[in-house]
Parts: sequence; C-alpha cells; structure tokens
Amino acid sequence: MLGLKAIPEDIAKTSLPQTWHKPRGQQIEPAEVQCLVVHGYHSKTDDDSPPKSVKSTLYLPVNREEFPSTQALLESLEEEIPECQIIPGLKESCLPHQALATRYGNFPKGSPVSYQQKLSSTYIYNIVSPYDVPDLPVRNVMKNNYNAVLTEEKLIKFEDVKLSLQTLIKFEKQTRLQSTSPLWHKLRRTRITASKIGRIYSRQRADPVKLVENLKKKTVQTEAMRLGTVNEPLAAERYANHIKQGNVNVLPCGIVVNFWCPWLAASPDRIVYDPQKNPYFGLLEIKCTVKSSVLEVDYVQNQQGQICLKRNHAYYYQVLMQLAVTGMEWCDFFIWSNNDEHLETIQFDADMWQTVKDKADAFYFEYYI
Repeated sequence: MLGLKAIPEDIAKTSLPQTWHKPRGQQIEPAEVQCLVVHGYHSKTDDDSPPKSVKSTLYLPVNREEFPSTQALLESLEEEIPECQIIPGLKESCLPHQALATRYGNFPKGSPVSYQQKLSSTYIYNIVSPYDVPDLPVRNVMKNNYNAVLTEEKLIKFEDVKLSLQTLIKFEKQTRLQSTSPLWHKLRRTRITASKIGRIYSRQRADPVKLVENLKKKTVQTEAMRLGTVNEPLAAERYANHIKQGNVNVLPCGIVVNFWCPWLAASPDRIVYDPQKNPYFGLLEIKCTVKSSVLEVDYVQNQQGQICLKRNHAYYYQVLMQLAVTGMEWCDFFIWSNNDEHLETIQFDADMWQTVKDKADAFYFEYYI
C-alpha cells in the first residue's frame, strides 16, 4: 500500500522535528517526601476515586480520656509538699505560650514542630489571636439593580452558578493554593472575577462579544506574572515582619464566591489579622514589580507628595471588588520590588462599587453568561 519493498528502519530522534514546544500534559508539582501518597492502580474501581493508599494501621491503645493539666497536677502536689522548691519554677514554665498552627495541631512557637511542620510558607503567624478567621463573605454589601429576563439556555447556565453558603465556604478553604487547584480554575471559568472587572467597567465601544472571548480565553503566563508568583511569598513576609514589624498575621485565601451574587467571585492574595485596625480582619493585595522604583509603575500617582494607587486603574477596581465579594472593609495594597516598596490601605467605597457592579451585572447577563 505504501509502495515499500522492506520494513523501514526506525528514524533517529535527531532526524525528527523538535518537539520541545509541545506541552507534556499534566504537570507534576514537587512535594515533600512526608506528603507523598503511595497507592497502586486498580482497574475495577466503579468510580474515578483513586484506590486506598498505603498508610499506617497503628492505633492508640490507651484510653482517650483527657489527662489533667500539668498546672492542676503541680497545684495539687504543692498542697501535699509545700516545702518543695522546684514546684514554683515548674509552674512558671507551664504558663501559656504563643501557639502556632501546624500540620499536627497547635504547638508552642519556637518548638521544632512549629517550624518543621508549619502549614505552609503562606501562613505567617506573629501574634496570638483570640479570634478565628471568619468565614467569607462576612457580610452582604450587594444591591442588585439590574433586572433581566433570561432565556431557557441562560437560565440553565445560571442555575449551575448558584451555590449554597456552606458549599462556597468549603470551596474557599479548598482552593487556598489558588492557581495550583483545579477547583479554583473551574469556579473562575463561569464567573466575573476581580481580575476581570477593570476591563469590563472601563470598556467604551469595545465589541462585547470579543471581550467575552478574551476574558474566557486561557491566560498565558508571562515572565512578569511568573516573577510575581515567585516573589509574592517574599513580599508577604516583608509586609508582615518588616513593614508591620511582626504585629500582624497573614494567611492564604482561596476563591470567594459571593452568596448573594454568585456570578461574582474574587481571589484575594491574603487575609490579614491586624489588632490595630477596626475591624481586625482585612485583605492584602500584593503587586510585585521588576521596576527599581515604585514611581516607575504606571498604576500609581503622586498627589501632593503622597504616592497612591490611581482610582481609575484596573487594580483599584480589582481591590474594590475583592472587598465587596468578601464583605471586608479594608485592604492593604502593597507594591514590592527589590529596591522599593509602597503600602496604602484602601477602604471599601459602597457608592463607587454600586456604579461598577451595575455595569458588570448588565455585561454578565447580556453577554457573558
């Protein structure tokens, strides 16, 4: 059929066209040895769930009743032997210490477990907080002024966008790795996110159909984006331990879908606990730049000697939407470079947000959905 008289020999790799430009498929992220899960392949599973992994079958043979505290034991011992000189020193060593969250629960700061088994480099615990991180969104600031009569096709799509409050809270916690989480990408795909809101609000005569195509198109990571991802933890550490002098806690944040407007979502860089602010919890948005000076970036301006984010730039609308979706009242906007930095606190502007939201709602229901 091919007109050949013999079986052709295999062609050497060096004689074939290069294939380095072709992606190799699903990327395998590096992980610590203790985080690896070992399991085999089972072709007879009824669902897509992986087979059971290799794990320890050891159990705790002792009774799981709570043991009395060391402090209580020392007090009872002091009553029995009041002349014992070592008890006061032991009681002092049992005073409450600052605890840090680890993979195995809370452990005293400075203990080996606190830094060898920390949750992640994105968790920065500097102070003991009596408050738990609130579930997001913390409040409802949404007002729906846009009314639309949806077609049957759009109505079916819109029903898929809705989530229960318990589900969206769970999804926020499951997507705190953000871009490395498949669920994070899935939830963003059908919603207007904070990173898109600037292009939607600022559009004038742009073709809405083409804008939708561009917004839904897969984002290609540029060198600047890659550097921003790499340097973001360094910038967060700089913000927490130097700019704020270790007086704040900085925690990761997943994608937040607003319960009252489920077509809107946001992925703030971090959640901040700052006891010097009211309310204590807010957001942190980090922008890393390769510029040597903050004044060289195009999204800040100098107003009467004060550097601030331009209120007509896409980054401002991004922060504004993050505050609206999460219900937070303030966001620290931090610009970081190797040689310079800038920090300003942006408060939520309800009137400005309503103007932005009305335009975003019309765009979503008319073109995006």
